[in-house]
Amino acid sequence: MSLEKRYTNGQFDFQGAGANDWIRLVSLAHWSFFSVEPEQGFSGLLRNLGRQPNTLQLPVSLPASSPAAPCLEQGYVPVTHRMRRGSKSVSFYRGPLVPGENPDSVSLPVRCADELVRYDPATRLFDVSYASAWELGRMLTLANTCPRARRSCTPRT
Repeated sequence: MSLEKRYTNGQFDFQGAGANDWIRLVSLAHWSFFSVEPEQGFSGLLRNLGRQPNTLQLPVSLPASSPAAPCLEQGYVPVTHRMRRGSKSVSFYRGPLVPGENPDSVSLPVRCADELVRYDPATRLFDVSYASAWELGRMLTLANTCPRARRSCTPRT
């Protein structure tokens, strides 16, 4: 369970929640991690995490004046982005388990993941976080098949 950035001066930061509001905390009971390169495996990443501040995050190796430094401090990571026409770029991705608020809003419904790609003019990079989540949900839905000869699965009551 991550409580990163929830304590300030010894006090729990409710991040805008009231005294009687629910606060969502994520706890992973079981998960797997795979990597092609051994140094990029889970234990290798943990050994190379930044130690200042004392949180589990990748070290920020940019100068504080860089427009990308705030994104890295918020938990975004640069990922390779292949455009539809074959060109390559770098985009930011922020996973769903990273604590903190996301000020971006999404208007639904959405017909394709491309509608959820955001552009940050300060860094001149795309944010593919929402688009990745939408695409993952779509693939999981399509992969959810019924064991009975592709008939629709309805729970028995």
